[in-house]
Amino acid sequence: MKVQVAALFSSNKMIGSRIIAEGTHHLAPSLPKVSHTALLVNNRWVHESTGHGVKICSYDVWKKQHNEMARVDLQIMEYQQLADHFRQIQDLKYDYLGVIYLALCIIPTFWGRCLPKENKWASDNKFFCCEVLGFLTGKDYSMYTPIQILKQLTS
Repeated sequence: MKVQVAALFSSNKMIGSRIIAEGTHHLAPSLPKVSHTALLVNNRWVHESTGHGVKICSYDVWKKQHNEMARVDLQIMEYQQLADHFRQIQDLKYDYLGVIYLALCIIPTFWGRCLPKENKWASDNKFFCCEVLGFLTGKDYSMYTPIQILKQLTS
């Protein structure tokens, strides 16, 4: 069975979200301020990583916690392939070290430096939001922020 998938981009009023949105907006200033990304399946199920780990929730529940700022339709996927990939990472913990490494590497970008290609602190069995989107779509987003993914998908 084929499923429709989209990348969701959001923000919320929590302090961490505001820091991410403000601290990365310079990487794509023409786009809305975003702090989180997730994968939406059939306009109903959100696959994401939060501080509680890699989970699925309904879009209606997700909307109560997130302000959707952008949505980008991706290629239609085979459900079984998506489900198999998700099962590999379901309930895994949040990749705090990976996201800290990315955050530290963002600081020099304020002075025009580029991000490194490799996340040296990324874990093979922990995921932050960009890594989940990448894992489920066959990309490596371990050194991308949500706004950079949005920029890449809309360019």
